Amino acid sequence: MGIPLKICLALVCISSAAAGDVDWLAIIAEPTAWHDALGVANNRLAALVLDDPQITRLRGFMPAAPLVFATTENDLHAQLTGFLKTASPEVDLEITWHTKDGPAITDFKRAIQTRHGLVRSTYRIGETTITRTVLAAREDGMVLIHFLADKPGALTFHVTLSSKSPTHVHIEDQRQLVLTPYGDTASVASRAWLLPFESEVTNESGYLTVRGEGEALILWNFSPANSPADAPADTWLKLGKRYDPGHSPPSPTRIWQGILETQCKSAAISP
Repeated sequence: MGIPLKICLALVCISSAAAGDVDWLAIIAEPTAWHDALGVANNRLAALVLDDPQITRLRGFMPAAPLVFATTENDLHAQLTGFLKTASPEVDLEITWHTKDGPAITDFKRAIQTRHGLVRSTYRIGETTITRTVLAAREDGMVLIHFLADKPGALTFHVTLSSKSPTHVHIEDQRQLVLTPYGDTASVASRAWLLPFESEVTNESGYLTVRGEGEALILWNFSPANSPADAPADTWLKLGKRYDPGHSPPSPTRIWQGILETQCKSAAISP
């Protein structure tokens, strides 16, 4: 698959995070390649997270067998190494951040919380702090990527889906990227919902763009193309019924907070 079977948690210096945030482990090494990625997983899928200030990359897999949730950095390293050896075809989600011609980016930091399966990065653009959080929802079976700026209008980015297998990517309902394989039933079907909390989503010939947002959520799901029981198309509908029943469209805020609380049993560690 082209990814070295070494995960950065086995290679970099890990230290306790700041006082009052002790569940997070700070990752000192700067990410440069997939062997520097962090990981999230639930019992049906997993994703590597390779994040820097300009691009957030996620590479998704479906393990051959359900994973035992890691509770330490060593467990996570063993877990990710194991599923990479037997993983099914991969699918990539990429978020490109529009940072040119703006204030300098400073204080970029990454951290992981293995107990609750969260990956986080933070950085500053001028006087604004940006937080990115990724989790693999254990009870709902998909990946969520949450972005938050402490000042409105600071987030501008575009999102793409891709795979090494032959695929077709199209856009539905102005805010869904849909990746459909063809000619290979061993491939992956994938769908991503781009859900800004205030701004509009723009369709720009194969990718989706958000401009000037303060908070946004991406829901990402994928499954074997020949497994309709796990079809990603139902993800948003199911989440709305569970976390914001009776509202159409459902609230991204309620869905994010509901999944985070379910995952962690408390929303207190939310960025």
